[in-house]
Amino acid sequence: RGVLLRMRTIKKDGEVFEPEFVAGKRTVTMPHLEVGDYIETETIWLLPGDGQGGRAFLSPRWWFRERNVSYHLSEFVVVSPANRRLAIETTGDVPEPVVEHNGALTVRRWRVDKSPALPEERYGVPYQEFLPSVRVGWGIDLEERLRRLIDTHRDETPQDPRLRRIARSIVAGGLVKGDKTAAEREAAKLSVDRRAKRIYRWVLDNVQAGRERFPPRIITGEAGDRTRAFVHLCRLAGIDARLGVVQNRLSPPPAGPFSRALKFTEPAVRLATERGPRWLTVGERFAPYGYLPSFLRGQPAVLLDLSEPWTQDEPLPIVTERTEAAGTEDRIATVGTAKLRADGSAALELKQQYHGKYAVVLRTRLSKVRQARLKDVVEAEVLGLALPGARLTDLSIDQLDDLDAPVGLTLTIEAPTFAKPADGVLAITAPFVPRLGALVELPERETPLYLAEKVATNLSVRLTVELPKASQVVTKLESASHDNGDRHVKNQDRLDGGKLVLHRTIAVPAGRVQPSEYPAFRTFVLAADAALHRSVRVKLGR
Repeated sequence: RGVLLRMRTIKKDGEVFEPEFVAGKRTVTMPHLEVGDYIETETIWLLPGDGQGGRAFLSPRWWFRERNVSYHLSEFVVVSPANRRLAIETTGDVPEPVVEHNGALTVRRWRVDKSPALPEERYGVPYQEFLPSVRVGWGIDLEERLRRLIDTHRDETPQDPRLRRIARSIVAGGLVKGDKTAAEREAAKLSVDRRAKRIYRWVLDNVQAGRERFPPRIITGEAGDRTRAFVHLCRLAGIDARLGVVQNRLSPPPAGPFSRALKFTEPAVRLATERGPRWLTVGERFAPYGYLPSFLRGQPAVLLDLSEPWTQDEPLPIVTERTEAAGTEDRIATVGTAKLRADGSAALELKQQYHGKYAVVLRTRLSKVRQARLKDVVEAEVLGLALPGARLTDLSIDQLDDLDAPVGLTLTIEAPTFAKPADGVLAITAPFVPRLGALVELPERETPLYLAEKVATNLSVRLTVELPKASQVVTKLESASHDNGDRHVKNQDRLDGGKLVLHRTIAVPAGRVQPSEYPAFRTFVLAADAALHRSVRVKLGR
């Protein structure tokens, strides 16, 4: 990073060698390295100013430990003006600095000897949260950061009549031929949600994500920040839409003044509707209108678009709210029937409903597939792990184009190995139920376990199995339920009119598990996996 001033090899006897640049090689070769030599580099990093005469400054973060590399010596030296009160934020186990006062300057030295490499642990939290580090600065606090965000995002763009016509035509349902005034009058009678929904869909359908931030250029050029385009069009259409930032539920507790100032990070839009405030994000092409990711629901938020004029010299009118706790549920529900044969094969009729983030992922994947290959892709990616060797004989997809509704898959399946036969007994395991054991492969953890959105699971499977004639279930069907905080797993298998009902439910939301909580979480996962993947044995009759 920055401007490279010096890079060289220094031998034990003081001899200096310059680096070698090899054509076609992306890295620099440091020559003649032996034990006892060292490499010296010197750079100048050009950090952005605050635009206010240096009233605020934040240094790069120095790490005393990293993954895969052990440090013999790691030292960080900061020289700062003595008349500036320095704010210091550390993470992890960092020793106190040695401080020297030298006239108008103050020198602080942090030193860590023999820092071992960080062990690799799957599903770990971002290493920035816990590795020993230090960063310094001044003038950085939550109010100052919000002042800058408000000043940066203040939309003082004059309302262009041409853009106003575009906004009104979108709300009116497109460029209406004939009596446009009448169409606009009818559109004005619509609820705020219905008008905002049309703008939302137009933005996601027409505006490509980009770096442009000036709303008129985004709208006319159809590329740039989608959130800004949405807010600007809503205002042109007479809708009260205001930009805000929301605190991420998965973020760690603040470690100091700088992380406290950065706790509001996720952009979102607040609409004033007839039913009260509605928070939503504008970004995912196939997200339903009004969608807010689960880690932003029920979280504190700060409005950046102020309703009243404000200058930097006045006290900051911070407006804080809390986003709605309810929202579009992220869930997969599988319901169906299976006709089991004596050889372990089965014919299945299934209906799957994909809600929330799962519908977004499925629509995104299917949008990249030609119509002729839809069946092959669903067979490989939906059935591949759940029913190995299964063949999809018929497929229909419901509500694929209705982005505000769940995606429905109706599947007709021929599964040659639905149950495992052995000595006149068939062992049946519920399909479409993932294993959670990979989360707890380690007996103990040094770092927190991080359950990201991609790892979080919320699904239910209810499959009614018609058994072969004269057969009987020999496994004792007992309900099992396991809980760990807001994580729940259930096995509710039962017999219903001579048919076997496999009913499994998993709810493991995104979150984090601290090392001290890990043993209890590991016990929960192991018990949950045993319950979820408990096979049901069916004895065949003669």
